[in-house]
Amino acid sequence: MRVNCLRPGSILIEINQRAGIFDAVARQRASSLLSEQALDFEGTTRYAAEAVAYLIRAEWTTGEILVVDGGLGLGTIHA
Repeated sequence: MRVNCLRPGSILIEINQRAGIFDAVARQRASSLLSEQALDFEGTTRYAAEAVAYLIRAEWTTGEILVVDGGLGLGTIHA
């Protein structure tokens, strides 16, 4: 059995919108983090889906936590 985990950054998804989790304040907070990410664009569900697709295809990968956060976790700040 394989077990892997996806740890996405702040990505606006429909279920969060419906639950009121990603409201205007949360969206503004996520936008303010762009300057602290290595990649200077917002994440989308497509990027999370690409990571999930990778984990599905990677048959010899298990026990992994795949971080998909645009490099926010790296602690770098770009100019």
